[in-house]
Amino acid sequence: MGKLSSNIINLKNKGFTMLELILVVALMLIVLSGIYGLFFFSLNSYNDSIDEANLLQESSTTLMWMDREIRQATRPIPATAAVELVGNNRLDIYTYINDDLKRVSYRIQDGALQKSINETNEDPVSWESIITAVEPLLDQFSNPLPYFQLDNKSVNVRFKVTIGDKSIDINNTYFVRSKGVI
Repeated sequence: MGKLSSNIINLKNKGFTMLELILVVALMLIVLSGIYGLFFFSLNSYNDSIDEANLLQESSTTLMWMDREIRQATRPIPATAAVELVGNNRLDIYTYINDDLKRVSYRIQDGALQKSINETNEDPVSWESIITAVEPLLDQFSNPLPYFQLDNKSVNVRFKVTIGDKSIDINNTYFVRSKGVI
């Protein structure tokens, strides 16, 4: 009987020691922290990609509209140019929208590219921000370049759009198709 009860006691004493449990928990924490880091790195990369895609889409759409409006620019009256530079940060374009001659104005203010559509004889009052986080492009001496520049029949548009650590340099030239418009 003594031998049988000692075997029962030995069976009850078999199990994990405290050291083994601590080692298993530590290994699990190391593995889980690696999985956690990989998951959040992937999530952050995905969010950065979405932000960059949205920035590219927003910029491309705006520049496509600006290109269309500049190409279709027309003089509202003979004494007025079809595309005018007002100050150093506003561009006025006279173009037809739904068969009505309108003044489409673009300006850079408070770090945003803004747009306003008005009748030809009205000054822009209501502005809509269409691209935010706009900064001037810099020349080789770190001087800011003008946002808009008129040259004969072309319009140069230059600025930088930044979201987070991603930025896009916009440096486009658009040509007016109408004769003697600038």
